[in-house]
Amino acid sequence: GPSTGRDDRTPRPGSDRPAECVPLSRAQRRMWLMERLGGTGDSYHVPFATRVSGPFDVAAFATALTSLVARHAILRTRYTEHDGEPCQEVLPTPRTVPVHVVDTDEAQAPELLRRETARPFDLAAGDAVRALVLRHGPQDHTVLLTFHHIAVDGASLETVAGELADLYTTATGGTPRHTLAAAPQYADHARREHEALSGFEEELERWSELLADAEPPRLPPPAAPAPDTAVRPAAVRTVPLTPTVPDALRTLGAQRQATLFTVSLTAAFAALHRLTGDDDLVIGVAGTHRSGTAMRGLVGLCVNTLPVRVDLSGAPSFSRLLRRVGDALLEAQQHRHVPFDLVLERLGAGARGADGTALVRVTSDVLGEPTVLRLPGTSAEYVDLPSDGAKFNLSYGLDLADPARPRALVQYDAHALDDAAAQTAVRDYAALLDAVAADPELTLDALPAAGPQDGSP
Repeated sequence: GPSTGRDDRTPRPGSDRPAECVPLSRAQRRMWLMERLGGTGDSYHVPFATRVSGPFDVAAFATALTSLVARHAILRTRYTEHDGEPCQEVLPTPRTVPVHVVDTDEAQAPELLRRETARPFDLAAGDAVRALVLRHGPQDHTVLLTFHHIAVDGASLETVAGELADLYTTATGGTPRHTLAAAPQYADHARREHEALSGFEEELERWSELLADAEPPRLPPPAAPAPDTAVRPAAVRTVPLTPTVPDALRTLGAQRQATLFTVSLTAAFAALHRLTGDDDLVIGVAGTHRSGTAMRGLVGLCVNTLPVRVDLSGAPSFSRLLRRVGDALLEAQQHRHVPFDLVLERLGAGARGADGTALVRVTSDVLGEPTVLRLPGTSAEYVDLPSDGAKFNLSYGLDLADPARPRALVQYDAHALDDAAAQTAVRDYAALLDAVAADPELTLDALPAAGPQDGSP
């Protein structure tokens, strides 16, 4: 095929694959298999929506988007099979992404956005990004980009938003703030990972020790089974926190050499302990394969699940538990470049349920301010588009998207947990965050349980 100006189609030494075929990274491979199995719905779609107020030039935006796709080959990559093995092939540039414009009032916008984010992708055709613009008025638009997760992660959106702003400025005849250097390409990362796989033996042994006999958390089963659908329906519950809590938790962490992330993860362990009654618990956290300057500005899927296993026995104080969690998290992060599905393969059937991700059923995160598209001469507002599908049974989140209104949040799979249990889970999590912000020496059995009236649906 035509050259892309890179070595994407150069034969690799000793490779019997077709020249243009690059192996999938392990994270992509998992995503590809999930798509093949079906039933993921839109849980692996990554919508990125911004309300743009001010003059918006649709043609310039379309030009910018086409330039972005030309810069990042992963956004014009198709997924095929050779000899039963999945591989990725870069389509030659230029590839134009059509920008559909729909005139609509505010009342109909959420449904249009929801329908667009849920539309399936054709990965075999190299379909990884779509664009829709809703025009509410001459200077009022909602700009929606929908990506497939196989091509982007959260950190990629920062790069996408920054580069689109510069490319749009150029397309409108302005002077961009940054001169864009050549972009690193994901296929190179996938090749490097593929070549490194044989060197993971020692670290896989270490993971095996850390997770020997670990079991997924035993969540209380739903009182009534949810209607059986292929997609695991996602639901969210939140409870507002006192506005001073995040800073109090940061201070508590700083006094004990722990980040806010580690403090909130410790609260998630304490809340999960209360929900399950188990002392030996595993919670997954998002790791990344991004390290060093070579991967700065890389668009692609570089996330890795890190299972963190903690012993909660002996009614430790929150402070002591924080040390245990910090040690376990540090150990997991030291092996963060070993793909999680390799770890699962090594652990064998005991650690893997029918859905393939049994060991990590519960996750925890701190949700910061979301990325928005800041175009010159306009003001930008984030538009939240919840997914219909849950990736995990239960996810605890310290939600700081609006710093003035912090919230405790749980997202859950309605097949795995009923609303009442989820409501209890988020209230407990909120009560724990509030309590330890005031007194981190409280022991787990002395930490307050949420009253049934606390919180909001």
